[in-house]
Amino acid sequence: KVDTEPVSFAAAREEAKKYYDVLRNEHGRLAGIHVDEGIIPNAVRYFDTFVGTEDDEKIKLTDIVEKELKDVKGIALIGEGGSGKTTALLRIWEDELKRGEYVPVYMPLNEYNSFKSLDNFIELYLNDRYHINIKNAPYKILMLLDGFNEITEQQDKAVKEIKTLLIQYGTKLKIMITSRREQELSSLLTVMSHYILLPLDEKAVVDYLNKAGVPVEEKILPVLITPMMLTLYTSNCFIQDEIKPKLSLQFMTADSKAAIIYNYLLCQLGKLFLD
Repeated sequence: KVDTEPVSFAAAREEAKKYYDVLRNEHGRLAGIHVDEGIIPNAVRYFDTFVGTEDDEKIKLTDIVEKELKDVKGIALIGEGGSGKTTALLRIWEDELKRGEYVPVYMPLNEYNSFKSLDNFIELYLNDRYHINIKNAPYKILMLLDGFNEITEQQDKAVKEIKTLLIQYGTKLKIMITSRREQELSSLLTVMSHYILLPLDEKAVVDYLNKAGVPVEEKILPVLITPMMLTLYTSNCFIQDEIKPKLSLQFMTADSKAAIIYNYLLCQLGKLFLD
């Protein structure tokens, strides 16, 4: 059921803040999105997110949002797993809650799979989670659609719905969408700008490790060029130092993504056992 009465701009922003808090609380789906918060205090902003253009320019994502979003229907962010797509949307959500130009609404697109029989999932999700009826909303909305690649079936149907929303409500609607592969969004890129999330440069990786107090090993730096791998590796170093004297666990040499993830899972099991 779609609410027919429009909620005010302030009320809609309050709902966006409430849902943000739900997702970021201890048991929320985004609770661990900033792993580095527990490693370096106040490190949420340690990394600037950079994107690349077709002309090989390197631009801060925040600059793109501030300068370009008003002139386009939407922006697509492409990046491999662990490159910071969800973190980027989360930061934009946080920024917009402070700025106050839009009502920012985050939607994890993997939930589309549970409601694939619906023709208007996004519109209904907006109403259910944020109590916003886009048809009569008298304010601007910024939709943050996360993980298009996680829609396992009927991606064409999702694309059609997104395009319809942009056509019908383009004067008050902007969309940012993430995916791992550019070809999945090819039919949307005709109406959106698109950028590639860039890996961290070596200096940023070394600076982070130094700030965290973790020894720098040159041979593994190429593995640590995504925010996820770098923060997981750093977390592992701290936890391993804590649990190795107490538990007999066999950790792998951290020279690959698979090894870092394995060590992270083993570290979490070790912590649970000690707790």
